[in-house]
Amino acid sequence: MMADVGYMTNAWGLCAGYHVGVPSIKDLFYISTGSDEDAMRDISGAGFKCIEMFDGNLSKYRDDPDNFRDMLAKYDLKLIGVYTAANFIFDEIIEEEFYKMTLAVEFAKMFGAPYINVGGGALRHDGIRDSDFDRLARGLDRFDALARSNGLVASFHHHLDSLIQTEEEIARIMKLTGINLCIDTAHIIAAGGDPVRVAKTYLDRLTYVHVKDYDDDFQILGKGNVDFDGFFDVLAPRLDQLQVTVEANDLPGDLLGLAKHNLTYVEQQFARVG
Repeated sequence: MMADVGYMTNAWGLCAGYHVGVPSIKDLFYISTGSDEDAMRDISGAGFKCIEMFDGNLSKYRDDPDNFRDMLAKYDLKLIGVYTAANFIFDEIIEEEFYKMTLAVEFAKMFGAPYINVGGGALRHDGIRDSDFDRLARGLDRFDALARSNGLVASFHHHLDSLIQTEEEIARIMKLTGINLCIDTAHIIAAGGDPVRVAKTYLDRLTYVHVKDYDDDFQILGKGNVDFDGFFDVLAPRLDQLQVTVEANDLPGDLLGLAKHNLTYVEQQFARVG
């Protein structure tokens, strides 16, 4: 039986970093600047049953967890995943980063999310060093162990404007670490890669995927250049073991209508391959 499709709440507002984290790395959470409740209301209204959130949005409820749980109950939603990130390559700040990421793991556990996704691998001002890949791999393995010890499934999310963008960079880091891979279809296309080929290569290491379309910028599902038919054909043998979550940030217009479209689109893919 296929899992419910998830939706990332970062479409409601701007994607940003918590400002306190600029001078204090231990607080450098990701945040979405929009209303968490507005996001939940629209996502639920579109027919979704589960959401993914940034660690920084969840940090607001650290001292008032019942407020967040009440919102989930109000909109009949489950927190399916949490997203966090770090530089990983700078030894002098790695413990500060793990302080923050440990909190992200605790938020996920506190609110019942089974999955946690981590991005990262900083780009230096003077260029990439070979040692950056080794440092990132060590950090990812440590994060994976942290997640596992708390009953969570961790995945690494490659990302534009980070150390791991291209297919070649994904291949390099996946040889160095044992963590699962969270494919983001739009980020691969934008970096000149092929999400179908990446899915085939790492199918046995996929437990969580982000579906997003791309054509010079992020697009509504089905309106960009991602070959979703081919992508879901590859995923088909493992769809009952995968969490598929839609991410639709930076798209203007009717967010509720966009969410409805995206759910219909993914459900049609499920029906086609199922």
